[in-house]
Amino acid sequence: MRFHYDLAGVAPIIRKMKAVAGTYYDGAGVACGVTDGTDIGLIKPAAGVFTKFVGMSSESKVTTGTLALKTVEDIQTIINPYAVYLVEYAVSDTGIAVAGWDAGTKVLTFACTSGKGHPDLGSGFVYRSTDPGAGELNMIDSSSVSTTTCSVVLESAPTTTPTTSSKFHLIYPVGRYNIDLCDSGRKIKSNDLDSGGETVLTEALPVTILANYIQYDGEEMQRLTDALHAELTALDDKNVHFYADVCFFNGSWLNV
Repeated sequence: MRFHYDLAGVAPIIRKMKAVAGTYYDGAGVACGVTDGTDIGLIKPAAGVFTKFVGMSSESKVTTGTLALKTVEDIQTIINPYAVYLVEYAVSDTGIAVAGWDAGTKVLTFACTSGKGHPDLGSGFVYRSTDPGAGELNMIDSSSVSTTTCSVVLESAPTTTPTTSSKFHLIYPVGRYNIDLCDSGRKIKSNDLDSGGETVLTEALPVTILANYIQYDGEEMQRLTDALHAELTALDDKNVHFYADVCFFNGSWLNV
């Protein structure tokens, strides 16, 4: 994660914030603690935290202090409420396993937690991270959820037929979505099939995605589009990375 720009056009606002004991990384999201007597009034890594997003740590540091001993340490933190951060999708992690594929309707099905899953993924992408067909990128036409099945309709059939051995990552479309952060708050958890239907601020972090980007060997980072990038193949051999411009104001500590 890195500060990309501010919707209000201001420079990064950096403040020293008291932090829960732990490991902090330059370029990792941080959030407010919410447990009275334990971490309230302090910041902590934002991975697996779904409310009161503060901003981004601008230094790497291991803290050991505690409230009880009055030894709590500071972390330099960017706190702009309207900041837009460039956040990488964690496509190197294990992807979401396919439950089924219908070539006639171009529908991928995935098993999700009952009543959750990801509706409204149209104009997003799925990236295949394991064989058969590892490295293929396909655009999503639409998606829906029925009980424990999330159905994703692709815009066109994949070059290589998916099987139950295939695993995928989600690249969210532009708009308001519920996500989870991973890698100590540094990346988007792109293998999270349930966050779209989870309860906002308790199970999923509400954000606005303003743009997606792709970068791979031989190409500079560029805006991810259907016209240029849908149906690309063999990206796993080209050191591919996906990023999103993300504004966290919907779940900001100044807003909730």
